[in-house]
Parts: sequence; structure tokens; C-alpha cells
Amino acid sequence: MAKYIINVPDKWVDITNGLHIPIETGWDVGDFRIDTGLKLTPYNEPSQKAIDLQHAHDIENVARMNYSKGAEDAWEFVREIYKDDGLTDKDLQECFGYDLFTTAIMNLSYQEMKAKFDAWKAEREQIRVGDEVEICGTIGIVTRVPYLDEERVHYIAKSGTAYCNNSYAEIKKTGRHFGEIEELLKKIGGES
Repeated sequence: MAKYIINVPDKWVDITNGLHIPIETGWDVGDFRIDTGLKLTPYNEPSQKAIDLQHAHDIENVARMNYSKGAEDAWEFVREIYKDDGLTDKDLQECFGYDLFTTAIMNLSYQEMKAKFDAWKAEREQIRVGDEVEICGTIGIVTRVPYLDEERVHYIAKSGTAYCNNSYAEIKKTGRHFGEIEELLKKIGGES
């Protein structure tokens, strides 16, 4: 049910029975009215002090929610860093420039750490030539990554069979990387 605020002449209002509209008959026989069936609740304009107080409470509630959300985000970030035995000293050095998490905390703001971590994580998740991957149950080494609009990854399986997969989203990195594959491909291409 919708609520409306309308201005009604006092003579039309019977607070116990609702809104009545007077009928002009031209006869002087009394007060004829149509009962509208609308029940009324008087509305009193709040004072400026009450409005200011409500506004202050609203601002305080928003600030409290934002603080809570920020604290949740920070703890979630810490959990992500420490999940699965956490980042290694090498990972911490690559990500933050410090090999101890506490040292990073002491020298970087939360925003700086989060930005560095997100960039580092995105780079690690990116498929590169030389990465060992699993595609549709087959383990192989990536020999070519998508270029421009291409969505195919080329790879060589352990059996030596060369594959080209169109379902790029199904690729899982195993965590191993063979840099010598990239070097070998550069040599073949005459780049070194």
C-alpha cells in the first residue's frame, strides 16, 4: 500500500471516520458529505533538529557499515595470503618486495598491499609459454599462447603429441614452468 501526503481542508476531515467531501446542493438543509472510506493519520512536520539528528544517525550507520566492510575485506585478504600454507618467502619477495609478511605490513598500506597482490596473482594466473598445464585431462607444456583475438593454446603432451585447444577457459596450471621451452622456441625462430 502506498502512502501519500496531501493537504486537506480541516472541515473535510473527521479524524475518527476519515475523509469526507462536502456536497454543495444549493438547498440550505444541512451538511451533506460523501464518505470516501479513506482513513487518515495526522502528519506533523518534523523539526529541523529531528531531521539533523536522523541525518547524523544515518551517516554514522553508513560509516559503521563501511568500516565493517573494510575490516572484512582486510581479513579476507590476510586469509587468502595464508591459505594452503600461505605464500613462500620467494612469493612474498616477488609480490611485495619483502620476504616477511610482517615487514610488508609495516611498510605498505592495505591498499598498496592489495594492489600489489592482485597484480602479482593475475600475472601468476596468466598462461605463458613453458607453463605445464592440464587441459581436458591431458598434461602438457604450452608452446603458444593466445594472440590478439585468438583463444587457442598450443601445447605438447608428455607423449610428444602436439595439441591446439579452443576451450581456453578449461586450462589449469599445474604450477610448474619450463623456461627452457621458451628459450628453445626463440632459438628456433632465430631470436637469439
